[in-house]
Parts: sequence; structure tokens; C-alpha cells
Amino acid sequence: LALANNAIGNNGAEQIASSPKLGNLRELRIESCNLTRKGAEALAASTTLTSLEELDLPYNNLGAKGAVELLGSEVLSGVKKLKLDGCSLDVASFEHITTTPHLGALEVLDLSGNKITVEIIEALASNTAITNIRDLSITATLGADGVRALAKAAFAPSLERLNLYGMRLEAEGARALAEIETFTKLERLLLRSNRLGDEGVAALAASPNLDTLISLDLSSNIITDVGAEALGQATGLKNLRHLSLSSNLVRGKGAKALAKAPFQQQLELLNLSWNKLETDGVEVLLDDGAFPN
Repeated sequence: LALANNAIGNNGAEQIASSPKLGNLRELRIESCNLTRKGAEALAASTTLTSLEELDLPYNNLGAKGAVELLGSEVLSGVKKLKLDGCSLDVASFEHITTTPHLGALEVLDLSGNKITVEIIEALASNTAITNIRDLSITATLGADGVRALAKAAFAPSLERLNLYGMRLEAEGARALAEIETFTKLERLLLRSNRLGDEGVAALAASPNLDTLISLDLSSNIITDVGAEALGQATGLKNLRHLSLSSNLVRGKGAKALAKAPFQQQLELLNLSWNKLETDGVEVLLDDGAFPN
């Protein structure tokens, strides 16, 4: 049932939560529907939504109490995909996240656009019932400490896609990522707008722990030819197929280095939009020996 961008409000949520017709409902999408605490509490208290596998609630102001009730609710016991981006969540919203037994089925969790702190990440990571998350999205200024907290999570070995947009990781955060040994299944890493710089990119390129990656987004990270050269000499990233360096400062010299990267033979997508390339950079990229795929 998809009702996104309708003004159903809390009354609509209460009707959905109590309807005997929805016992077999698997997917409920009510993004931007003017829900607040009462709507979240109604969903949390539902005795009929017993078959839910996906619950999308982005851009509803659920409030701390509403979020606490929802995240601790048995309604989520079978939910594999939970989207709570832009729901004004903060530390108080995750009061029982360390102990709730009802999030064990979670595979996809989106917490983007909330006031996520390192404390919240540590609490989420400490819940040993949450082991199956393979796709996690977080946008918050957490830095290297947030990365280190994620590495300790019970679900870390299950992660396949990790979106850390705008976390202000900087070079220290990149080094922390490069050192993580628990992300053994990670295939897609999105690091857009993290101020990694050339030093941070060099740490990622040299990491022996990121060889599972097939897609790496380094857009908007103040990367120059120096960072591109580090990628060109990468000793890690051996299975990379998609690389985005859009909105950086790469010029012809950096493009030449990328054309000689160890992973360029299997690369299928290279995004250099919004950089500083001129004709010489294009010529290098189109050389017969570069990027055969």
C-alpha cells in the first residue's frame, strides 16, 4: 500500500493500523503524510499489521516518543526494510535500541537526515539481535568515531551497501574505514561530501580490506590529481567496477593516472563530471589501451 505525499495524518495512520483488512499487508509506504507521534504510536500498537516486511515513513515528524514506541514494537518483527529518513530523530528516539528484540529481520535501514550521533551508532551496534543489515544509510557529522562504532556492530559482516553521505569523515575517517576488517561483504561504499581529500583517498586506495568493493562513490571530496594518482597506484580496490569522482578537482594528470590504475581493466563506469578536465584529459581517457569495458 503506497500513500506517499498525501495528507492522511495521524487519523489515517490509525485507520491503517486498526484495519482488519490489512493482516496480509507486506509493504506500507506513507512518506510525507503528516504523521506525528500519535501516528507512530498507532502503528506501533497495531495488532493487525502482522505481515509487514517493508515500512517506509520518511519525512514524517514522528517525535522522540513516537519513534521509541515504533522501534520497540513487535510490528517490526518481520520488517526487512525500514526507512526513517528525515523523521527528526535524535538520541531520545533510540532509547531502547540496545535491547529491542524486534529488529532481527532488518536488512535495509535508512536513517538519513536525522540527528544521528556516535552514541546512537554505538547503541545500534551493541544490539546483538540486529545481525542482518546489509544496506545502511546515515547522514550525520559523525567523523572517524562513527566509522569505528559501525565496525563493531553485530551486523558489520553482513553489510553490502554503506551510504555515509556528508559525515565529515575527512582523512582520519578514511583511514578508519581502510583499517576495518569486519566489512567482509561490503560491495558498495558511498562517501559523497566527506572532505576526504587526497590523503583520505590514498588511505582507501592502499587498503587491503576493501577488495570486496565493486562500487565506490568519492564525489565532492576535494580530490585533486594527487588523489587520482593514488588511485592509479592502488594496491587495494582489486574488484572495483564503478568509480565516481564527480565534483572534484581532477585534471589531465589525474586522468592519465586513472587510465593506468590496476582496476581500470574491469572498470565499467567512471564518473568524472564537474572536474577540471580539458582536451588532454579526454584524450587520455579515450586511449586504446585504457578502460576496455
